[in-house]
Amino acid sequence: MSTSVATDNAYIGTVIQGPRKLGPLTPLVGVWEGDVGVDLSYHNQDDETSKTSYFETATFKPIPIQENGRQTLWGLNYSMTAWRHGEEGMDPFHDEIGFLLWDKDNGQVLRNVVFGRGIAILAGSDAKPHDRALRFDAKPGDPSYGILQNRYLMERAEIRDFTSTFTIIDDETFSYTSDLLLRLAATGAEMHHTDENTLRRVKRFHRDRHSPEIRQLSPECHKPRLPATVESSDPGSGENEAFDEKPVGRQGGIGDDRRGDGRGQSCPARRRGSHLFDHPRGRRGSGADPGQRRGRTDQVDRGRPRRGVTQALSRRVGPNLSDPRDRDCAAPGAPSRRPAR
Repeated sequence: MSTSVATDNAYIGTVIQGPRKLGPLTPLVGVWEGDVGVDLSYHNQDDETSKTSYFETATFKPIPIQENGRQTLWGLNYSMTAWRHGEEGMDPFHDEIGFLLWDKDNGQVLRNVVFGRGIAILAGSDAKPHDRALRFDAKPGDPSYGILQNRYLMERAEIRDFTSTFTIIDDETFSYTSDLLLRLAATGAEMHHTDENTLRRVKRFHRDRHSPEIRQLSPECHKPRLPATVESSDPGSGENEAFDEKPVGRQGGIGDDRRGDGRGQSCPARRRGSHLFDHPRGRRGSGADPGQRRGRTDQVDRGRPRRGVTQALSRRVGPNLSDPRDRDCAAPGAPSRRPAR
């Protein structure tokens, strides 16, 4: 059974949605591109009003929560840059940066934007958490949502009104329109400078559950793994051997790949144990050759097994964690601290 009651943390129809702290700005998060932009403006060099097509990129990134006393604002840092068709890769003809803000308690969306031409606008209007069309309005001299422009523009192209709308078409597409009412000194008349474009999302900012960071936290990846090959020096041969990655064996041990058939792995500390009496105590009082010493695995010194015996046992049942030299076997893949011969 589903419900049609719309709340910030409940079902909306049959769709489950999160808290949407960004309110109606939530769908905009990401990087966007649009190639169907149209700019209608007055061209001083040609002394005419005409249209220009353009390509555009836009980026919207969440910012930390903003608090003004009891007012709480959630928002996006954004930038939009446009190039005329045929001038891609060259200097853009339009560039703006700013913030989109959501005031949930007062039901307002705000657009705080600065244009590279020396114009600053704070625009806004009423909105609801799930609105698909957002309107931003501003007028010169308005105490809340107003317009500032440099002195030259005040004389030559004074802005008398600003209206802009963002429309969420679907989860991957949005469009916008922008309208500046200008009084042009060149013509002595007013004109509407308009821009419009439709953009599609090309990148999201949330972490993909298949990303390396997420995979390391997934249940199937809790066990550390060795790299595909581990270069190690064999004390018996003095040559490097490559050990392929294999699963952990019974009792937490790892099979020794001394046979070279790729059936197991060799842990550096356990390989030291294979040369049972290379330790000085294993040769104490013994002048026997290596073959004879290798057979004396049951030697006991006053009831205590020698180091070689302990290591031999560790090769069968896993690392001896009480032995500092075997602790590097606790995590498969730990590098050997024994220098290569």
